[in-house]
Amino acid sequence: MSILEVIDKHSPLIAILVAIIGFFLTIRKLKADHDWKRREFTANMIADWNQKTSSHRKEIERLMPGLIDKIERKEEITKITQSKAREIYESLPDKDGTNWKLRFHFLELLNYFEYISSVYLNRVADKKMVEESFKTTLIQWNRILNHFIEEVKTHREYQNKKPWGPYHEVIKLWSLPDEIFRQETDRILKKK
Repeated sequence: MSILEVIDKHSPLIAILVAIIGFFLTIRKLKADHDWKRREFTANMIADWNQKTSSHRKEIERLMPGLIDKIERKEEITKITQSKAREIYESLPDKDGTNWKLRFHFLELLNYFEYISSVYLNRVADKKMVEESFKTTLIQWNRILNHFIEEVKTHREYQNKKPWGPYHEVIKLWSLPDEIFRQETDRILKKK
């Protein structure tokens, strides 16, 4: 029997086999393209960070020096107390321009942090890239704005939820010890 006769005899089987191989190669290619697009999206988000946040950071630092960066003449970073947070949130444009400006710079930053957190939680962005680029910064901002966030929650009557929910979910997740995310085999190997 010649090769052509074997191929002719088994052509339906060969066609099915080629279709299955093609199907799996297509799935693999689509997954690779999706992963690449996710990393590309995240790279653009990282590149946009300064454009989206620098004007707010500069103005906050100008209005409240030492809040973000430690100043040489001060021993520690300025903190927003609960009463200062209330004063900022309740400020009016005509009476207290500085606090009014701070309020809206804080709100803009928190909205952007929520965006970053939402794309992270929903796996639109690359997890590793987001963590490497934003984890430390977003945790630090949470410490800085914690009292302000509580004031927003109180004044806007959020029931059992915090405003900027995805942002708080990410902070909570990133605050967990790394051991929680270890694989089961790590624990088994340690027992030996």
